[in-house]
This record gives sequence, C-alpha cells and structure tokens, in this order.
Amino acid sequence: MPAGIVKVDEKDYTVYSETRLPQGFDKNTYFRQLSNNFSQNAGLALNIPIFNGGAARINWQKAKLEVENQQLLKEQDSRTLKQDIYQAHTNAVAAIEKYNASRVAVESAQKAYDFARKRFDVGLLQPIDLILNQNNLFRAKINLVSAQYDYVFKMKLLEFYKGLGLKL
Repeated sequence: MPAGIVKVDEKDYTVYSETRLPQGFDKNTYFRQLSNNFSQNAGLALNIPIFNGGAARINWQKAKLEVENQQLLKEQDSRTLKQDIYQAHTNAVAAIEKYNASRVAVESAQKAYDFARKRFDVGLLQPIDLILNQNNLFRAKINLVSAQYDYVFKMKLLEFYKGLGLKL
C-alpha cells in the first residue's frame, strides 16, 4: 500500500508500506493463560491496623506534650521579656540619677575653677593647682555628656519596649 511520496534530486518516488491484517484469533482461555504464565506469582496482602502497637495513642500523647512544651516556652519568653523591661526601667532611673549627679558635679567643679582662677589672678595659687582644677572641670563635663547619652539610650530602649519604635 502506498504510504507517501519522497522527492530525491527532483524526482518523485512512491514509498510503500507493508501492512498485515489480522488473520484470526485463538481462543485464549483462563486455564491456557495460567499454563502460559506457569512460573509467575500472584499475591494478595491485607493490612489491618487494629493492633499497631499503640502507635496512634503514643503519637497523640507526643503531640499533646509538644503543645504543652510550646506553651511553656511562650510563657518563659514572656517572663524573660517582662524581666528585660523591668531591667531597662531600672537602668533608665539609674541613668537619670547619674545625669543629675553629673550636672551637680559640673556646677561644683565650675565654681571651684572660678575660685581657683580668681586666686590665681591675685597670685595666691600656683599654676599647677589651676591646671588641676581645670582638668577636674573638663572631666566633670565629659562625665555629664556621657551620662546624658547613656540616659537618652536607656529612654530610647524603653520607648522601643513600649512599641513606639526607634525614632531619633
């Protein structure tokens, strides 16, 4: 039977295919199929999970314990957060007290330096003593600035814990 045409060097060639038509069927009975497949096996398995060693009950108990464990972890995290907030509040109170003490220290160091400067101008004080008073004043001012930044940081931390974010 012709299957198609192929063109080679400008020439057409007809392609033929061989087809076989079925001639007849043998009656293939059940027992003949068994004898043809004699060495092959067939099997049937049945799995009934009635007695599975209590695995379902154990898995359920494990799940309950895991839920309890997660609740305890949540409670522990909540307590840790509360403790951190209380610590931040205590640190902020200490920082404001340190700032106020540093302010008083700067005022007293400034007065001491002013008196030392007047005594030096009159000639009643050595230059080394004036320099010592000046250094004490500078140290007090540095401590004041440090206490101020520490206080601002501690207050920003408290604002963060309140949920206000980190606004500058």
